[in-house]
Amino acid sequence: MITFGTVLAWEGDSENAEAWFSKARQRTPLLMPDWRIVRAEADRGGLQAVAVSKTTEKRLAQEQLADVMEGLWPLDCQYCGLSLGRGVPALRVFEQPWGATASLNHLGMCHYPEWTDNDGTHRDNGLGIFKIIRTSEPRLTWTASAARTPQVVLDGMSPVIMMVNTGVESVELAQREDGQWQMTPSYIHRRQGMLPADRALNTVPGLATVSRRGLVVKLGLEEWSSEVSRDMKRLIKQQGGVLLFITSGLAPTQLSEAGLNMALSAPDVVAGWVPLLQGERRWSSSWRGDRG
Repeated sequence: MITFGTVLAWEGDSENAEAWFSKARQRTPLLMPDWRIVRAEADRGGLQAVAVSKTTEKRLAQEQLADVMEGLWPLDCQYCGLSLGRGVPALRVFEQPWGATASLNHLGMCHYPEWTDNDGTHRDNGLGIFKIIRTSEPRLTWTASAARTPQVVLDGMSPVIMMVNTGVESVELAQREDGQWQMTPSYIHRRQGMLPADRALNTVPGLATVSRRGLVVKLGLEEWSSEVSRDMKRLIKQQGGVLLFITSGLAPTQLSEAGLNMALSAPDVVAGWVPLLQGERRWSSSWRGDRG
């Protein structure tokens, strides 16, 4: 019953999977795994269902788990690198001394839900049945979109902004003073000068270019691009740069007004000014973000 339920969840039939798990709890409670399928609230975006371990639920409060689910998008498995498809993924949290990373994996086939400090070697008990057959290397999927919105005002005007989700299948976590964990911006991006969206604007050591490809933004070793209209290209050149937002709330789909709101209000969103190649910044550091 447990195996059948896991297979159904892997195939995306979470309702029937939960029915089989319910039968297993009644008949063989001692054999039940220490994880369950958690569903998102009706009005939340991102991941709609995920398998979560009991340890993860203890360390992430209900609202924090909801935030994590809203910041994850089921594209590629972070163990085998193949598509997650429409199945329920497993949430694996890897804790290190400086923080933790929550990522999505094929449920049962590549990983079972867990909170671990193991790096995924052969000693890792959370590995699934495909632990020997690792067909490709996992890579995080990034997505980017340029936009203008009255929610972001710079010197009394709405500038062109570049929003980037640097890894849709993973989010970073940090431990609070009360021992609970919550989403946090990437340590690397914070070191590069990206600041929470409610702070003063900071210029980061990046570079923006406008070409036939559209808008290209480089920050450290990372590079992202987005299509932009002719009017946007003209405004970016007038601005002398672009306002960059890095956020887990940006969906890997066509940008909508609701998607824009979610991206700008994500708990891990950070912002920074990226100057244009051979351009000068013509905007002051006074800006505001209206999350209304």
